[in-house]
Amino acid sequence: MWVYTNFDCNLACDYCCVRSSPKAERRAIGADRLQQIAREAADAGVSELILTGGEPFLLNDLDDLVNSCTDQLPTTLLTNGMLFRGARLERLRRMDRSRLTLQVSVDSATPAIHDSHRGTGSWAKAVTGIRIAHDEGFRVKVAATLPADQIHELDPFHDFLDTLGISREDQVIRALAHRGVSDSGIELTVDSLIPEVTITADGVYWHPVAADHDDQFVTRDIFPLADAIAEITRRFVEHRRAADRAAEWFPCA
Repeated sequence: MWVYTNFDCNLACDYCCVRSSPKAERRAIGADRLQQIAREAADAGVSELILTGGEPFLLNDLDDLVNSCTDQLPTTLLTNGMLFRGARLERLRRMDRSRLTLQVSVDSATPAIHDSHRGTGSWAKAVTGIRIAHDEGFRVKVAATLPADQIHELDPFHDFLDTLGISREDQVIRALAHRGVSDSGIELTVDSLIPEVTITADGVYWHPVAADHDDQFVTRDIFPLADAIAEITRRFVEHRRAADRAAEWFPCA
């Protein structure tokens, strides 16, 4: 289960699927709601919570938010890795290393491509953030967003991530989606996506890639969480049945 902790960000990436930026409204999920989400998710059989933004480390209570999740379930926290210093580093140090994985966004083995989308100097800061997180004892995943035609040309990138101590199973490569502020990428619709239940301050969505888009909005009622999960399951079954009906056998020989 995905949860958007907030939508504001210190970066304005040119392919952000939910239009996050320093000018975006925060739309924070809040401590009380997140604590209830974590508790009800565990009761509903959810196996992992994934927290994303925006940039979660902009939140002054992020350590409390994360710990309310790791108290219930293994948790992954997505970040651009650029803010691990001062009070924010202290918040990171108060998080449960045994139950929390950090997932940092890095799009290339060298700065040029990454910085062209995320801002000058962001690659170096992200790589430094990965090293800090490792030094602090956290498991780190790296996620890259690449155009679909580059998704199979990854050997140098994998080799670079190997040098950072990122295991191959923790190297996440995804194709650019035509969502948010991106003007290109693959088209992802409710019919083409296996749902990944996603919660924001505004309600429940089909998938995290469309958590700011009306076409994948499910319900404003987050609670009871089991009902929201059941509704997404019901819709998914209906979509699959409709697809099966549309794929009729029409023999010509």
